[in-house]
Amino acid sequence: MAAFWPTPAGEESDPDVAKAMNTTPKIVISRTLPQATWAGTQIISHHAEEELAKLKQQPGKDIVIAGSSTLTAGLLHTGLLDELRIMVNPVILGQGRSLFAGAGKTSLKLLKTQQLGSPQSRNGRGARGCQSSAGLLAEFRRYPLAGQGDGQAVQPHPRR
Repeated sequence: MAAFWPTPAGEESDPDVAKAMNTTPKIVISRTLPQATWAGTQIISHHAEEELAKLKQQPGKDIVIAGSSTLTAGLLHTGLLDELRIMVNPVILGQGRSLFAGAGKTSLKLLKTQQLGSPQSRNGRGARGCQSSAGLLAEFRRYPLAGQGDGQAVQPHPRR
């Protein structure tokens, strides 16, 4: 993202998304990235759970995790995630890791699923201009929400 949205190509591709991406504060959880070059980016390299808990207590908008199943699965048991919106676009890779590997049980419950009939981009192409096919959106929410008692643990996968 940092290699695309701040560039003229990113601005030309989708000016509204480029503006949002370039002006929204960003937090990168990384043990290896020494510094951020994208404006408005903060790096958290240690104690991510504690730092995210502090951020969650601050007033403001939602915190979004874009593209890290490892981080998401690692945070599921902490109670820091109140909602998951998972978009799946089919890509044939031949191998990969489970989306919730190591997550264990969670109090997130499936709210709804929605078939996405066509790519969600203006030019009918997915990431990096590749042909994209229909995908799936699944929404999960933690019940009860923070401060409302304990929820019943459920397996973190959609019903069939």
